[in-house]
Amino acid sequence: MAIARIYTDDVAARKHLERLLWPDGPICPHCGVVNEATLLRGKSTRPGVYKCRPCEKSCSVTVRTVFEDSKVPLHKWVYASHLLTSSKKGISSHQLMRTLGVSYKTAWFMSHRIREAMKPLAPIPMGGELPCLTPMIDEGIATNGKMSSDWRIELSGSEGAYLDILVSYFEALKQDEQRSLEMGRR
Repeated sequence: MAIARIYTDDVAARKHLERLLWPDGPICPHCGVVNEATLLRGKSTRPGVYKCRPCEKSCSVTVRTVFEDSKVPLHKWVYASHLLTSSKKGISSHQLMRTLGVSYKTAWFMSHRIREAMKPLAPIPMGGELPCLTPMIDEGIATNGKMSSDWRIELSGSEGAYLDILVSYFEALKQDEQRSLEMGRR
């Protein structure tokens, strides 16, 4: 199996990232202007550096990404992100070390940085954002306590033990059920 060129060549990896992140042209990370940057060329400039005309700051495709300020070659970053995102059960830092040919410390750093970037910005509430996706307890029965109007969840694994939970969803469900019964009577 041949490895794609983006995993073995820095220039190809940079161009690949530019196609993915900048489909409409370079986007300045400082001012947000699209397609107003010029590619800098010369002996003193590293490849892939652009200069934004409106704000006159230099930038590249790696600015404000996990690849920024790293001494690891860009093609190894791209390959590591491919390996981490395409493996079903994840990949260990030791396997990443062997595959990329880097030290364990570097592989650990890369994998943690990529995993941190994949975390959602705002945590999603347990069960989802919709009220119908509430968390469920395995082998539990939602019952209405005989002595009070609070909803309880009876755990079948513990003998007669009740876990008192005031869940707003159950209250809303109870009210909706009462409303639907009243609507049916009318």
